[in-house]
Amino acid sequence: MAGQEGARAPQPPGHAASIEHGRANTPANTRDSAPASADVGRDDSEAGALEAALEQLGPFGLYQRYMLVMLCIPSVLAAMYSLNYVFVADQVPFRCVVPECEGSSPPFSDQAAQALLPADSCERYAPLHNASLGACDRDNFLNSTIACNQFVYETQDTTFAEFNLGCREWMRTMVGTVRNSALPFALILTGYVSDTFGRRTAFCIFASCMGVLGIVKGLSVNYYMYLAFEFLEAALGYGFTSAAYVMMIEMAHPSLRATFACATGMAYGLGGVLFSWLAWRVRYWRHLLFTIHSFALLLPLYWLLVDESARWLHVRGRTRETAAVIRKAAMWNKVVLDDEVMKKLEQSDEASVVQSARPSAWLSLLRSRVLAVRLALCAWCWVAVAFVYYGLTINSVSLSGDKYVNFALNMAMEIVASLLIMMALERFGRKRSIFCAFVLCGAACVTPYFISEFLLRIRAVRGGVRHALLYQ
Repeated sequence: MAGQEGARAPQPPGHAASIEHGRANTPANTRDSAPASADVGRDDSEAGALEAALEQLGPFGLYQRYMLVMLCIPSVLAAMYSLNYVFVADQVPFRCVVPECEGSSPPFSDQAAQALLPADSCERYAPLHNASLGACDRDNFLNSTIACNQFVYETQDTTFAEFNLGCREWMRTMVGTVRNSALPFALILTGYVSDTFGRRTAFCIFASCMGVLGIVKGLSVNYYMYLAFEFLEAALGYGFTSAAYVMMIEMAHPSLRATFACATGMAYGLGGVLFSWLAWRVRYWRHLLFTIHSFALLLPLYWLLVDESARWLHVRGRTRETAAVIRKAAMWNKVVLDDEVMKKLEQSDEASVVQSARPSAWLSLLRSRVLAVRLALCAWCWVAVAFVYYGLTINSVSLSGDKYVNFALNMAMEIVASLLIMMALERFGRKRSIFCAFVLCGAACVTPYFISEFLLRIRAVRGGVRHALLYQ
């Protein structure tokens, strides 16, 4: 295995090699980190040879365009897998069953039974002790209410109805909580597998897990099985999109890294729009899961369609494979490589990549006050963004109007946001862009509350004026 090859190689004198501090051992989900750091631990001439070879390929040739398209496809699918519970576990209209009035399998639209129910959908009027079966008259029921223990649903299209989750809203929303709680484990696992065995290997493994576990989730026989596979699917399958992202950033020219990163956001938004259309066409939740996860079963074919990251191969000392990838890219881009640069790259000593005795990167992080503060601030920003992003996305289907159109419009904004952030990063940098984005987002989220309160006050005043005028 690649990791073992590096561990067995002896360390040359005076060479402080450390793949732990290199790009190959950076967590695969880390964004905007410089892929060039994969060359830390190699001497300047070897690192310069790799950078010079990559520079000769040009910023955006045919090979880079091909890789960009291929690695954006996983982002399209990632939106479907990350947010499928919005429709799969969506609430459907339901009502309480009145057993004294209805049979064992009553229809949802029984007008006589609905007339016997209070406003609270989780309660029903208590029947008289002498009420007989078929008693659908209001006089056969008391004014007091009792808890409802049997429900009928308008459709059986979602897990909410099929697993009988009526009046147990916490069980419905637990699906999203369980999925997101699996993501920290998924990111740690992705970083280890991607750095040890390669980006492409990690991508194919996690994509296979996503497809298989997603289909098994669609075969769930009860709520708890569904919840368990929701966790396993996220924990063991989410990493395919992170591995694809790192492959893209490591392949991108330094001047286009922000553009390539924003391209994944646009692909994610497009995937959300397509998923909304699929959910509209395929209403039943099991069939919907089978449809979207069948695409993931094709992703392991990427082993034949894309090359391993040249930077990861180089930091692992697999110089011949690194040169082969660069030569293939040069052939696609129709550029001529400098023979001296390629000779220097191919003659790089594989023994220069070894495990280092340096302290853990996490310990180094905690020992630095500046880095620790930045980590805390970034974590706080990430939590705030997650609350707002998922809150708006999940609740978009609860707005008035068609839920599929609402969700599609919400995800289409991801495309617009990616374009805006790409332009902002190039012109204003990260710090000012983040600050302005947070201020605008906060204002946009808070303003509707004050507008609604203001409109209510205006309506109240207007109603009072009308009322006063009527009595004058």
